Amino acid sequence: MNPSQPARPILYQEPVIPFHPVYHTVENYYEIAGPDYETWSPHFNMHFGYCRRFRDIFSLESMLQQMNAKVLEELQIDPLQPARIADLGCGMATVARYAAEHYPLSHLVAISIVEKHVAMAKELNKAAGLENQITVCRDNFENLHLSGNSITHAYAIESACHAASPNKQKFITELARILKPGGRFCIADGFLKSKQPSSGILNGSIRK
Repeated sequence: MNPSQPARPILYQEPVIPFHPVYHTVENYYEIAGPDYETWSPHFNMHFGYCRRFRDIFSLESMLQQMNAKVLEELQIDPLQPARIADLGCGMATVARYAAEHYPLSHLVAISIVEKHVAMAKELNKAAGLENQITVCRDNFENLHLSGNSITHAYAIESACHAASPNKQKFITELARILKPGGRFCIADGFLKSKQPSSGILNGSIRK
């Protein structure tokens, strides 16, 4: 992609969110709880942290930012090349802003099913001067209105767990469809798939 050329349209039609009990529940939860995340994180990081160094445990915000850095590190984004990155379940687009600041040649499309988050993300992006680098859309990552083969990198941080389809099949299918050949993705989540207790040392480290 030549940075001097206009980018192809990201959305090929206006998204219409179909009704599904899971989507309705997720949206209701985040509409109510969303503002409280400012207490959790001044930057509105809506996820758990990543402890890369021992001293990180003394700063929650440091661990939250380390999670952002770790996910982007796994994507192996070349900072000298243009990239089109999708944030699937963006919350208030905090990670998208982090990515935009660290990869200034990139363009990000940030997806959320929560209408209030989309509105607030746009305000925060504008305040950060990143509104032209980040496109925020209300959309459903199990039925994305993104063109096929239009994304070079994608990530989902503690959002793929909300996919409604069995075994997250629709989410994975959409991820495969939008990624360019050779594109990379990273899914970071922190929730157990089963209620069955773990064994050994791991079981002793989990507090319920």
